[in-house]
Amino acid sequence: MPPKRALPIIDYTRHPAYRHREVSPEAQAIVVRFEKLVDEKRDTLLANLPLFNARRQTHHDPLINELASSGAAAFRIPGRHIAKLLQETEALNRMLSANISGKRRVRLRFKDTQIVIHSDDRPTPGCEGLINCLLAAISDAGALEVAEEYFSGAKAVLGRTVFRINVPNQPFYSNLFPDAATVHPQTTGMHIDANGRPALNGVIYLSEVGPEQGPFRNVSGSNHWAFDIEDRAVRKSMDDRVIRAETEKHFMAFPAHLRRKANFGHDIIDGSAVATELLQRERAYHSDECNMVLFDSDAVHRGGGVTEGRRVSMIFQLRMVVP
Repeated sequence: MPPKRALPIIDYTRHPAYRHREVSPEAQAIVVRFEKLVDEKRDTLLANLPLFNARRQTHHDPLINELASSGAAAFRIPGRHIAKLLQETEALNRMLSANISGKRRVRLRFKDTQIVIHSDDRPTPGCEGLINCLLAAISDAGALEVAEEYFSGAKAVLGRTVFRINVPNQPFYSNLFPDAATVHPQTTGMHIDANGRPALNGVIYLSEVGPEQGPFRNVSGSNHWAFDIEDRAVRKSMDDRVIRAETEKHFMAFPAHLRRKANFGHDIIDGSAVATELLQRERAYHSDECNMVLFDSDAVHRGGGVTEGRRVSMIFQLRMVVP
């Protein structure tokens, strides 16, 4: 039986954007802190391993089977729910649009493109109506049942949820190596999530999304690639927001076995065998096909790389827990 496909392991000593970076004297202290974070992430992954292993690979229901086999499933939410979501997000849209347009694009940060509407198991004050509309929409679409069946009976609980507007030339997506002589690779943005617990994520399109508006994309079947605990613990820790700013600066000071990322797409070299396979297996989801996609957060995915216009969406998480 052939070995399972695995996430790419990149030799950063041969990567043109990394091999010439200096190592700061403070880097070793960063490595020690990072190793502690890996220990914590490993413990979380191990504690949730039964749920990770419970993910279905096939099912008789078409939607569940689509999610189980590819890692993502396309839904069509009834128009009345989209209309309510647009109404509830109208003020947020104006606020976020003004915030984005008021910044020089080179200074635009990821957090500038979104507003958190649900976190720590409760709605952001003033967003209760929006959350109720969201829950009604995903419930009527059958997403909760699909999520729970995919994880073999686990309970789906709403996790972090944001309202987001993506625009062209986002520097955190398109200008990752401004000082390096590298091109913008075709795989930019490909990643798995840093979350250490089983979860499904969803994206709901609140605007028309075609090829130029950064559609959600999923690498089919990557939800069942090798789930090596040590590899995942390192990758998910490397992209944890707590220390990411520090690790980017000192990345080449890390031992080779710790130089792995959950957000690896911008490090893949165009034309390589890895790049070719990832791109061949990738599927894009446009709004003429669906207005919601539910996907495994441990599948390789990306979205929001807008080249023209904008993408307005809601991104939500369904955390899986043992009932």
